[in-house]
Amino acid sequence: MKGPQPKALASSKAKPATAAGGANKLKRNLPETNEKNSNCQASESNKRVRQDPNELPPLPDDFLNFFDEKDKAWKDDPAQHDGRVRSKPHVEGNWATVVYVSFLPSAELEDLVEQIRTKLGKRLYPQHTLTPIYEDLLHISLSRTAFLKVFQIDRFVELLGEKVSQLQRFHVTFNGFSQYLNDDETRSFLGADVEQGKDQVPKFHASIASAPTVAITPKMAKKINKEFEAGLKDIMVPITGVQCKIGNKSYSWQFK
Repeated sequence: MKGPQPKALASSKAKPATAAGGANKLKRNLPETNEKNSNCQASESNKRVRQDPNELPPLPDDFLNFFDEKDKAWKDDPAQHDGRVRSKPHVEGNWATVVYVSFLPSAELEDLVEQIRTKLGKRLYPQHTLTPIYEDLLHISLSRTAFLKVFQIDRFVELLGEKVSQLQRFHVTFNGFSQYLNDDETRSFLGADVEQGKDQVPKFHASIASAPTVAITPKMAKKINKEFEAGLKDIMVPITGVQCKIGNKSYSWQFK
């Protein structure tokens, strides 16, 4: 009687793996491996580009260049401004703003101002140097210095222009000279007092010269006034519009 055949005989019928068959299996695996590697590399690249999905895009160059370089990195140098020191330190984003009227002095007024500057300069020398204010144009401030943010400027200019355009042209006269000081008394001024609104505090005036600290004293101003006041009596100045300076930008509107 024959017993069951050994399992080894059954396994001997299987075909052995050939070298060609192994190579075919390797080839079939290669494309899949390359595709997986390519996908991984693309995924890593995307991760590097979009590290933070909430990150904002960079600002355009036009916006970055909107302000001058000197405004981006401001350094106050009194030597460039005849020794004048800021009453308030520069703060980035705050734009100093002042409203005023300017006028071209007549030949008569120009001659008078030059005489006063010469005499006052001699009295101050050599301790102090007198600084002329506005060689060509004189101005009368209508406001104290205020500070505007960038987003306030357009609206302020718009409203000021609307108000100014409704006003009529007028003339001003002067009634003497006085001493004026800035808020922290780092500069003193000699100004020609405007007749109209002379009861206002401070009075409207056209500054003609300045000096450090309180070098121009009330006593000096009284002497100048006594000597030159009569020369102001017949001088009348036409005012034709309003000017405004905001930072390094100037605006102007004409009266009717």
